[in-house]
Amino acid sequence: MGIGSHRNREMVPPAEKRSLLEKTWGHLKLLVLEEVSMISPNLYNMVLYRAFHGRRHQCEVQETEYLTRAGAFGRVPIVIYLGDFLQLKPTGSGLSLLSDLRALEDAAGAGAPPAEHQQAMKFFCATPLCFELQASNRFKDPELERLMNFMRTPERTVPPAIAKTWASIQMRPKDARLREERFQTGHMLAWFWDTVARWMRMRARRDAAALHQVLYLVQAADTSVPPMPVDLAAKLMNKVNPGDTG
Repeated sequence: MGIGSHRNREMVPPAEKRSLLEKTWGHLKLLVLEEVSMISPNLYNMVLYRAFHGRRHQCEVQETEYLTRAGAFGRVPIVIYLGDFLQLKPTGSGLSLLSDLRALEDAAGAGAPPAEHQQAMKFFCATPLCFELQASNRFKDPELERLMNFMRTPERTVPPAIAKTWASIQMRPKDARLREERFQTGHMLAWFWDTVARWMRMRARRDAAALHQVLYLVQAADTSVPPMPVDLAAKLMNKVNPGDTG
């Protein structure tokens, strides 16, 4: 996004960037904000404000309208929010679009969100149509659906049917499914860096063997000023976590 500040006065696009913004937003008929519970008020306001600048001339929108139902998102005809506010809040401040507005208005000092962010929250809370999805068609296999429901509300003991399903889907080192094309050339998804680090090494070795290429493992040797103590340097070399080691 390339924006250092989320205050409106700092988000006015310069002339050389305006055409790119208009190219990005000008043709849209539908805007979907996925995982909206993870979008903080400042980012939500940023999308509203930048969309306004991307469509202001084409759709004849005034700045005073960017937080109104008629002018929101530069008058994109259809806007859909998808998300579950009973799950994770935005990272960083943890300030949600559904945070207590009255408490925010009463907050004093530098800790209070800027006025435009609070107004964006009020605008979001005035969304006219809300639909609650009370059922899911995510799982076609009834056994897998029962397994996932058990994981959400586990009992003290694992029922035999659940244990059987769990055992049947486990991957073994020589599992035939690992030779299928979808696994050989597919992508891997992981949430934690410890998992990603292990998969990177595993996949690199597998790909090198499949392509008959030599694989080199190179350890970076960085220098620090002032020199880092030996014991700390040794500790960092054994910790594969960019959040701790950079």
